[in-house]
Amino acid sequence: MARTTERIRLTIDRIRKLKPPASTQAAYVFDDDPRQLSVRVTPAGAKSFVYAGKLNKVPLRITIGDVGVWTLDDARTEARRLQTLIDQGIDPRQE
Repeated sequence: MARTTERIRLTIDRIRKLKPPASTQAAYVFDDDPRQLSVRVTPAGAKSFVYAGKLNKVPLRITIGDVGVWTLDDARTEARRLQTLIDQGIDPRQE
């Protein structure tokens, strides 16, 4: 079954109000800037910031961190940093 995704302007309040998905798959809610930043919500209710991009046309997801630990601004900055590495042809998982 496909994962549930949606794109909104993430805010702290919107992240707080995200509900766990009814399915057994995690749901991803993507930010509108940067577009590679998302919040993953698991069926158990855990929420994490995740970078989702492509390296050499291969999908890539990197967990940035828990929404209770990372600020939204810091997560956006980290997503942009990861995208910069990918734009340079560098795999962030190897850094």
